[in-house]
Formats: sequence, C-alpha cells, structure tokens
Amino acid sequence: MIKIMLVDDEYLIRAGLKSIIEKLSDDYQVVAEASNGYEAMEKLCYQHPDIVILDIKMPEISGIELGQWIRENYREVFIVFLTGYAEFSLAQSAIKLGAVDYILKPTRKEQIEAVLQKLKEQIYSAKNQSVYVDLLICRENQLYPQRERLLEYGLSIEEACLPVKGVTYRAVEYINRHYDENINLKHLSEHLFINQTYLSELFKKETKIPFALYVMLTRIEHARLLIQNNPFLKVYEISRMVGIEDPKYFSQIFRKYLGMKPSEYREHLD
Repeated sequence: MIKIMLVDDEYLIRAGLKSIIEKLSDDYQVVAEASNGYEAMEKLCYQHPDIVILDIKMPEISGIELGQWIRENYREVFIVFLTGYAEFSLAQSAIKLGAVDYILKPTRKEQIEAVLQKLKEQIYSAKNQSVYVDLLICRENQLYPQRERLLEYGLSIEEACLPVKGVTYRAVEYINRHYDENINLKHLSEHLFINQTYLSELFKKETKIPFALYVMLTRIEHARLLIQNNPFLKVYEISRMVGIEDPKYFSQIFRKYLGMKPSEYREHLD
C-alpha cells in the first residue's frame, strides 16, 4: 500500500484529490490531510507517508519551505507539488531542490495517475530491497535477528542486497503488499500464472532466501515497525495486522528472530 498525504489550504481541492487517488487503485491510500505547513509537520511524524502532495503556495509556510523541511527530515518521502500555471516556474525550481514531480491545477485524473504510477514503481522497488535487509544489518542501539539463524540459509548481507527482477520482483511486490493476508506459494503461483515448483526455485535462487522465510521476515519487520511507531497497540492487534492470527505463535516467531518477545522489544525502546 502506498501511503499519501495531501497538503493544501483549500478543502475542496484536497477532497477532489482524495477522491481521484483512491478510485485509481487499491494500491493508494490517503492517510492524512493538512491545511497548512504546521499541521503537515505534525502529522508527518506519526503517519509516515510515502508521498506528500502539497500546494506550492500556502499561507504561513509556503510549499517550497515545507518541501525543504521534509527533504531535510524525511529524505525517504517523495514530494509532489501542486501548482497553477502562474507558479509553474516555482515548481520547476522546486524540482531542483529535491521534489520529484508536479501536478498542474486544475488537476486531471490522467496526470495524477501518471505521476503516482511512476512513484509507485520506485517505492515498491525500494521496499522490496530493504524489507529484510534491515533485519540483517546491525546498527547501533537497535535489535536485529540473530545472524546465525539466517546464515543457516547461506544468506549474507551482500547477497541480501542482490536486486531481483521479472517474476521474482512481482512475487516480492505481492508479498510486501499482502503480507497481512494468508499468503502461500500455491496462491501466489496462481496469481502470477507461474508453475509453483518453478516459482519456489526461482525465488530462492534470486533472493537467496526461501519463500516461506521471506514472508515471515516481512511480517516480523512490519511488526517491529508497528511496535516502534504505535506504542498503544496490543500484541494480539499487531499479530493480526501482520497476518498471524495466533498471538502466542506470533510472540514465539518474533522471539526466534529478534531474540526477545514483542513486549520485551517495546520495553527496550523506552
């Protein structure tokens, strides 16, 4: 799911954009709206959108200023400016400052769809490469799974960075979008119109990790992020949100790969 924030001081423009975006595809979800830069800064802290679409001219904090702030504090967020013909030169200058694209007012469905489709491919590609790599790379003051459990599968950090393509890319993309559902190799092979055995062998060959383990690590990684960003969620709620119905089993798996129970991991973050 691609999470989008809309920032514009005009409610009708935000409402129109939201309606167009959410009708385009189930891949997109408008998770937050803001009518000014200060509100946008506050919501960015806990909504963590993938894309921010913001008006280039707003009161108090301009779109350019807000875009610069986002670029400095949330470098992974893609910025798209809304602009009229009168501010077109401003939008072109903003591209040089780090914005990725612009949408002209009055907005047209075709332009919005083209911009979002281009960004969707970049975002999913980045997520595909990072969702389990982060589990392997040890960083200061953070907890990651015990290396020996992953090395059993012959997976090294360098190999984890190996790019995937074609059928495997589509498989990884599907897993990262549907990890909270009942995913199995048979269902995925039917979805991709690929022989199940061939898909299993190809997936392991290109990612260096078995299909079932990739699904589980994806769920654990998302669970870890949910614990970090949502301190009031219960363990059983997180378990269901990542596609594991049995909270007890979820805790066992979480402990297996991260070395402690979800509750202990949360205490470690405090």
